[in-house]
Amino acid sequence: EHLAKYRRAGVRMVDFDGGEPTLNPELVPLVRYARALGYERINVTTNGRLCAYDDFAKKLATSGLTTLLFSVHGPDAQTHAQQVGVAEAFDQTIDGIKNCLRHAPDTLELGMNVTLTKGNYKKLGGITQLCFDLGLRWFNIQFLTPFGRATRWVNPDTREAAEVTMRVIDEWSDRIRFQVIN
Repeated sequence: EHLAKYRRAGVRMVDFDGGEPTLNPELVPLVRYARALGYERINVTTNGRLCAYDDFAKKLATSGLTTLLFSVHGPDAQTHAQQVGVAEAFDQTIDGIKNCLRHAPDTLELGMNVTLTKGNYKKLGGITQLCFDLGLRWFNIQFLTPFGRATRWVNPDTREAAEVTMRVIDEWSDRIRFQVIN
């Protein structure tokens, strides 16, 4: 209902994210419906863990998406797990990325997404290397939107995180397209 309403109003892009969109059993049908309605850009931002199942990865990658972003919060299993709270998440996400890359049509742009925290911003170079090594050429670096407890407990010093981010972009900008958010 919302997809049809907003498309009639002229909206051309829809983004499925927030929480974990792949946990919605209607995600793939919703993507297909958005495509049928004429949305020009359809994005999913996911932790990619369900994409470790090859059948699901194929369904998602071939559903009509134009962009698929994987949230990766560390260059290794330990750092990623510290950020997301699940020990096996890193391996599942990496397997999911590989599966989606294998099934992705040429029309699907795949990338990586990271939210910078006190626990991972100093490892941004390693996360960027992982992005490149996996074959992804688009990287969103998101500064935390500080509110509530996140400001004090999770948010890194913005100036320090910005300096790290600028160094990484300077080093990699000839090989990866960056988007900085917030």
